[in-house]
Amino acid sequence: MAVGHRFKDDDRALVEKPVYEQSFLQAHGLGFLYPAIRRFVHSVRFATLARDLMRVEGVRLYFDQALYKQPGGRITDYHQDGGYWAVEPSTKTTTIWLALVDAPRERGCMAFAKGSHRLSSGPEFVDIFNAEGEIPLTDRAAGFDWEWVPVVAGDCTFHSGLAYHRAAANETDQMREAMTIAYMVHYAIYDWPYWNDRIKNNGKWANDGLKRGDRFTLETTPRIV
Repeated sequence: MAVGHRFKDDDRALVEKPVYEQSFLQAHGLGFLYPAIRRFVHSVRFATLARDLMRVEGVRLYFDQALYKQPGGRITDYHQDGGYWAVEPSTKTTTIWLALVDAPRERGCMAFAKGSHRLSSGPEFVDIFNAEGEIPLTDRAAGFDWEWVPVVAGDCTFHSGLAYHRAAANETDQMREAMTIAYMVHYAIYDWPYWNDRIKNNGKWANDGLKRGDRFTLETTPRIV
C-alpha cells in the first residue's frame, strides 16, 4: 500500500522511464510516514543481527527503502552501496534485504560477489544512475565468484557496504517486492572519500544539517542497539 501510494501519480509505462528507473521502484523513508513500517524498520531483532555481523558494539539506522522490481524490469547493475554513501567507516555498514514475495532468479533475486566485502581499498563508485545499458563488470568486480541467491517470502540476506551485488531482471508478470534497511556502526561520521565528492549530497534523509566530520546523531538515524 505504501509503495503504491508513493507512485500513485506515476502513470509512465516501463519503457518510458530512464534506464535506472526500469530497474526498480525505489521508495525511501517509508518508516518516517507509516507507524507500522517504522516498527519494522526500528526492529531490535534485525538491528542485533546487523550488529553481530559487523562485529561492533552498536548500530544506527541509516535509512530504509522499498525496492520493487516491476514485471519486465531490467537488471539492477552491479555496485557497492558504500560508493553512494557519505558514511565512514564504510567497512562498518550493512543492509538487510528482506523478500516480501518469493524471488527466484527469473523474478529478480540478488547476486553477490563472494568475498568482495573484504576489499581493503575503498568502495568503487559505479554510475548506475546514468546507465544506457547493462554496465560491464570492471576487472576488480569480475575477479570474484558471483553467486545468485533465490529466496522465498520472509527470507533475508545481509550484505556489507563493500560487497559487490546486483539483481536479475524480472522476467515474470508479477511484481518483485523487497524491503531494505541500511545500518551503520553507532559511531559513524558524515564523511566521504575525496575522489568521490559528489556523494556528499546524497542521503539528505539522513544527513540534513550535518557538517563533514560530524557524527550521525540525528533523530532520523537513531541508535537501535
